[in-house]
Formats: sequence, structure tokens, C-alpha cells
Amino acid sequence: MSELSIKSELSSKPGSYILQLSLEQPAEIAIGRVGPGGPALGSFVFPAGNYLYLGSAQGRGGVRARLGRHLRPVDRPRWHIDWFRQKAVVMDYFFVMSEKPWECVWSQILAEQPQARILVPGFGSSDCHRGCLAHLVYWEGEFNFKDIQALIMG
Repeated sequence: MSELSIKSELSSKPGSYILQLSLEQPAEIAIGRVGPGGPALGSFVFPAGNYLYLGSAQGRGGVRARLGRHLRPVDRPRWHIDWFRQKAVVMDYFFVMSEKPWECVWSQILAEQPQARILVPGFGSSDCHRGCLAHLVYWEGEFNFKDIQALIMG
């Protein structure tokens, strides 16, 4: 798993974040539980490469709690990203402290980019009411996380 740690500037206040994840080789991953406890999205083959997951941390514990969860090994998958993280490695993260959730705005900006691919419609956005196709974006070709941050921050 990733050797990233929680950055000291994180607080328990609300915010939004982006995880940069990497799959070193293609992987078939079942996303979601089968049976009672939640609908499964299904099983998908994800190509090797870079992925961006856009999330918000508006609940108890804020950004520190949510990123802390994403940086620990997955013991009990709950969200779509937890299932994906069982195979992918978190390489880096970016966040803003804000009571306004930004993940939908960011998702829509990224989805418009020529390098972006939505591989699993509804991934991470099953409760989205803003028309997002997904909150997981596969990024083809050259990748620079600093450029992504500049793009979404306008």
C-alpha cells in the first residue's frame, strides 16, 4: 500500500479532495457488495495507469478522517473507492478546506479533458444530483498531478 501519511495541515473541518491512484497492471475488480447491504456496480476490467478519485469530506472528522481512511489498508470495503483501492495504490492527494463540496465541479472539469475516460458510470457518484457521470476518472497518457490541480482550481 501507499507510504503516504496524513499531512500535518489537515484538520477535522469539511473539505473536498482528489486521490491520485495507480494500477500497475490491468485488474478485474468487483465494485460493491453482492447481496444484502448494497447494490454492486459489477465487475470491471481496469487498465493499468493513473486514476483520479474526487470526493468530499463533509461529515464528522472532515478531511483528516476521510483521507486517513483512504491512506490505510482496506479492511472492510464500504464505498466504491474502497473496492478499487484493494488493487490500486494511492500515490498522492490534494484537498481544499471548504464547506462547499467541490467533487462534482472537479469531476465535470476533468471529464471534459481529452485524456479523461469514465470507465464505470456511477462510480463514486451514486448519490450525485449534479449530473456527474462518475467520480473516478482514468487518465490516459502523460500525467502530472500538479497540472491536474491547476486545471481544477482554474
